[in-house]
Amino acid sequence: MMLASCGGSGGGDPVQPPAQNPTPTDPGTQNPPPTTNPTPNDPTPNEPAPNTDPYVIEYYGDSTIWGWASGTNGGRVATPAPTAFANALPTTPQNVVRNEGVSGSTSCELLEGGYGSYPTWNNLMQSSDATHVIVNHGINDENELSEERYRYCLTQIAQIARANGKKIVFETPNPVGDDRLVTYVQIMRSVAAAQEPDVPVIDQHAYLMNYLNGRSVGEIAPDGVHPNQETYIMKGEYAAQRFMEIFPR
Repeated sequence: MMLASCGGSGGGDPVQPPAQNPTPTDPGTQNPPPTTNPTPNDPTPNEPAPNTDPYVIEYYGDSTIWGWASGTNGGRVATPAPTAFANALPTTPQNVVRNEGVSGSTSCELLEGGYGSYPTWNNLMQSSDATHVIVNHGINDENELSEERYRYCLTQIAQIARANGKKIVFETPNPVGDDRLVTYVQIMRSVAAAQEPDVPVIDQHAYLMNYLNGRSVGEIAPDGVHPNQETYIMKGEYAAQRFMEIFPR
């Protein structure tokens, strides 16, 4: 089932959760000097400091990432999944999330260029300041790409991102009204498992199929493809939960 292209879908939308003022602390109570010298068995001096550097996360995908509103001719929901994802992340440190979804796109367009106004994936990764990239493709791919091409493009996307110092995560697409998508979901899982080390997976397809528990896909995607607003938020919150499990602070 083809995702329709829609206007105004250029990537790079910055998505940042609202900043919160940090709770003031008494500087006199921070890191007090030890009253005695630590013994050789004291592990405290060797404990690593927590990672407080902000993440810069770019979220790539098709119109189900951009936020196409089900049943509209190019309308966008108020809260796409990457926005809900950003809102669900811890607010300290202040992470940056960019919605890079492009309606009607495929994984091979992301890899080879022609993905919206983007260059090739290698050039994009070389110029990007992202620390993490999340890639969700599969719905358009089932109509436009053979299984072999889809497998090849996902493999190259993962390897090129890592070669450019990015931490990459695959995200399976949400269920649609076409059962053929299951094959492409499984290919994404198998490509992830074949990498060294494995590419982490946010398995939205399994999560939402479990949520439906046999009910119609139309309950979460009224047009058979694009989620309703409630489901976009569910997707974003689940993605944030899994992301923090994969990359704990």
